[in-house]
Amino acid sequence: MNDTLKNPYSGRFQPGTKFKKSFEDEVTRLKKQNMPLEWRNHAVEQLTEAYIEQTKQVPDGVQLHRLANYILQDDLRDQCPDKITRTDFPFLSRGQIQVRMKRETPTGDMGFFSSIGKRQRIKPKKYRHMQREGA
Repeated sequence: MNDTLKNPYSGRFQPGTKFKKSFEDEVTRLKKQNMPLEWRNHAVEQLTEAYIEQTKQVPDGVQLHRLANYILQDDLRDQCPDKITRTDFPFLSRGQIQVRMKRETPTGDMGFFSSIGKRQRIKPKKYRHMQREGA
């Protein structure tokens, strides 16, 4: 009884059962709950630790990705275009990355220009190959 209070997932992912499907269902159930960040971190930690302890395997990468998005949902939902200057360590959502890539146009020749705006001529290296005897 005390173990269940510590970790509500004890006994859910036993080998010989459909533990991967159970883990996926638990991730889906957890994502439906709207909790503060600290509680989300704790819930994800409990879920993943219970899975690893019981199955001796690392959870599926897709489910870990879903859990990471659940933890970061506040930042991912922030659609402010000025996120870069407001936040110490910003990261962009998928849509914001697409908008940024449309606005910025990389040019391939920029590496050949110096800071004064002149194009530098890069000379190719010449290699002397030693001829082997009897080749």
